[in-house]
Amino acid sequence: AEPLVEQLTWEYATRYGSYFGEPPGAEMSRYPAELFAPPDGNFVLLLRDGRAIAGGAFKRYDERTAEMKRIWTHSDFRRQGLARRIVVELELQAIR
Repeated sequence: AEPLVEQLTWEYATRYGSYFGEPPGAEMSRYPAELFAPPDGNFVLLLRDGRAIAGGAFKRYDERTAEMKRIWTHSDFRRQGLARRIVVELELQAIR
């Protein structure tokens, strides 16, 4: 997952910079990783030939609501519906 997270961090930094009044890449350290771990969250990776090509996470917002975060597709694999697959899986896991 590390290469995928690094690419997402790079994209946040280059796309948004300090637009939100924070240093570039600050979004990636906004929440502790434990928030995205079961039972109140999860992190999903989609692998192709052992390589992480898409991923995402959710964390519990309250008893009835989960917030999806970090939905990401590697730039070489976009426009294939992979993010949609990640979102569907995250929704199913959050419901469970």
